Amino acid sequence: MCGQTRIHDKGFKMQAMKPFTKSLFVSVLLSAIILSLKFTFCEAAGLNADPIQTTASVSNQLTLNVRIFDGASGAEIPSLDFGELQISGDELKSNRYFKVLLQASAQGESYEITHQASDFVRSGGTETIPAGALAVEPYYSAAENGGAAIPLGAKIASSGPAKNVPVVFSDPSGSSRVISMLYTLSSKTAGSTEKIPVNQRSGAYSGTIRYTLTTS
Repeated sequence: MCGQTRIHDKGFKMQAMKPFTKSLFVSVLLSAIILSLKFTFCEAAGLNADPIQTTASVSNQLTLNVRIFDGASGAEIPSLDFGELQISGDELKSNRYFKVLLQASAQGESYEITHQASDFVRSGGTETIPAGALAVEPYYSAAENGGAAIPLGAKIASSGPAKNVPVVFSDPSGSSRVISMLYTLSSKTAGSTEKIPVNQRSGAYSGTIRYTLTTS
């Protein structure tokens, strides 16, 4: 095949030396046709180019977003501040309540959301508010999920003392969902099991709540 190409080159040069432009034009045209035929012949011989590498990547999108809302006003706030507790009969309680929204995204992997609440500890001391007084009620709201129902096989925890609700939600389908959590500090609400006595030592009490998303 290389010999044929050289023949074409020589023919082109010889034709180009003729004095008439018309002959030169025909020579060029014929040379182009011959060249085309030569390439067609080479392609039929099955020449293969080296393969090129193709790559792609998917970033880690495992996320758990937490948003807190005042239960009465609906305003988004940074923390759960139950304020100064009020006497109600034989106990102390807070009139405030809060909704926490947990938005989970696990990229289709089975996952669970766990929940860990610490004690309310008095600043400068060791006294604590009874653990059973802080209650949490996890629930699933289709309205918070664009009208989507809870995924098949998913489970959501029942209400109870915040310290006793370790697994809030689990979903084997790995769907992206929003879970609602309602927090209260009163024995008269769902999930509460203890009263805060009226003789609870005065002071500022604080604690923490931690959420964790784990895939399996």
